[in-house]
Amino acid sequence: EAVPDALVFDTEFPCSLAQLIALKAVGFRGGVRTVTVDRASDPSDVTAREVADFMAAGLGLMIYQRPRNPGWLPSATLGKADAGVFVAKATAAGYMAGGSTWDDLEGIGGSAAATVAYANEKANDMKVAKYAPGDYVGFDVPLTGDELYHDLVVGCYWRSVSDVPNVTWRGYAVVQIAENLSVSGLVVD
Repeated sequence: EAVPDALVFDTEFPCSLAQLIALKAVGFRGGVRTVTVDRASDPSDVTAREVADFMAAGLGLMIYQRPRNPGWLPSATLGKADAGVFVAKATAAGYMAGGSTWDDLEGIGGSAAATVAYANEKANDMKVAKYAPGDYVGFDVPLTGDELYHDLVVGCYWRSVSDVPNVTWRGYAVVQIAENLSVSGLVVD
C-alpha cells in the first residue's frame, strides 16, 4: 500500500527484529534491503527471517539489487542474468509477488543505449516474475531526464543523493536525503 511522505531507510546490513522495532519507534515506516548480483549467497542478501521480521515489526519492505563496481558495462544479456538472480533471491527470501523491486543504476561505464537495453530487459523480466520494478538513479547514469522517462519501461524512480537529472514529467517516487547514518545500531541511508 502506498504511503505518502513516509520515512524509509535502506541498508545492506542484515536487520534484527529488535533493530526493526527500534527503527519503527523513531519514525520509519519501511525499509529497503539488498540482494547482490552474484548467484552465490552473500551475507548482505535479505533472508526469509528478515522478511518475516519486517512484517512482525509492522514495517513495509522493498528490495533492491546492488550494482557492480563503478565502470561496469550494461547489456540486455546482463539485465536478463541479473533479473534471474534477483528473482531467485527474492523468491528464496519469501518476498511476495507484487512487491516493489529496485534496479540500482549507478557507476555505469557504458552508453545510454546499452543502459536502456539492460534496464528494460531486467524490468520486463521482473514484471514477468510478478514484481513491480523501479530504477534507482545514482551517479554516472548516462541518461537524460527525457531518456529516463521515455526510454525506460519502469514507472517508478528513486533519486540518489548524487547530482542526477530530474525525470521528465514523472519525477521521483523516492528521494534519498542522507547516507551512512547510524540509527538504532544500524548503518542506513
